[in-house]
Amino acid sequence: MKKNRFTLLLVTALSIFCSCKDKEDAHDTLSKITTELSDPASLKKFIHGATDNAYRQAYFFINSQLSVENIILSNRYSISYDSGELRETLRNGFEVLSDLNYIEDIVHDHKEYVPDMSDIYALKAFVYYNMAMLSGKTPLPDIRDRKNDIGRVTYINAPEIYSYCQQLLSKCDLSHQKEDRLFNTDAIKLLIAEIALMQKNKEKALDYIYK
Repeated sequence: MKKNRFTLLLVTALSIFCSCKDKEDAHDTLSKITTELSDPASLKKFIHGATDNAYRQAYFFINSQLSVENIILSNRYSISYDSGELRETLRNGFEVLSDLNYIEDIVHDHKEYVPDMSDIYALKAFVYYNMAMLSGKTPLPDIRDRKNDIGRVTYINAPEIYSYCQQLLSKCDLSHQKEDRLFNTDAIKLLIAEIALMQKNKEKALDYIYK
């Protein structure tokens, strides 16, 4: 089962990498990005650039996540919630989620341009789901929206995260395969199926595998 999960994880990660237009490491966070958002053209440019940046940031999460998965599969030593490798992976994941929440805020506050949010929802689901998988029974800080990025910290258990991820993925457009999509349709279907298996919903998983 662990080997099958690792294969699904790797395929999904590779789908993201192969879909990205720019795979260079990103060291700037979205808080450093400045632009005028007064017209649809500049807003569109900002959102697309911010989305590309979030995907480049996801490189660090995926890279550290695969390292943790490799340690688990090889049984080199035990990984706990307090292990340095896992803490680094979760930290990288929360940075990506915070960036994606920021983009959602921009879209919500500026109606001049409404993009296809599939790339945003899919990456958010991918990161949150895999963080829940790695943390096991330990609840994760809840930053499902930007309001929870700051202030009093609340926590969310894995089953609720899985349901939330499926809600996000249900908003993704699966009607066609866009060439410029960062998280492509096949990867989204694979992620839906994997989460469905975690929820013990075999019928839904098979439906999306053969869809």
